[in-house]
Amino acid sequence: MKTTTLQLPEPLLQKAIAKAKRLGVSQSKVLRDAIEKDLAGEKNGRTMFDVMADLCGCIQGGPPDVSQRHKEHYRQALLKKHGKNHR
Repeated sequence: MKTTTLQLPEPLLQKAIAKAKRLGVSQSKVLRDAIEKDLAGEKNGRTMFDVMADLCGCIQGGPPDVSQRHKEHYRQALLKKHGKNHR
């Protein structure tokens, strides 16, 4: 590995320091990982499922087949809200 110097704004540096402490790794590793993910096109390396996993299954009372019949359920909701003239 080669050494390079990097100038960071104070708030960004503090975020990197905090993350390194939280993960128990060096600041250099946190910064290397962030740069690698960005260069690979992965802004934060997390999928939408990773971000929203804690919300999955948290709503009760909805139709059990909404993932397969979402268009039909949406259409029914519009008709209920706006009446039969809405298309």
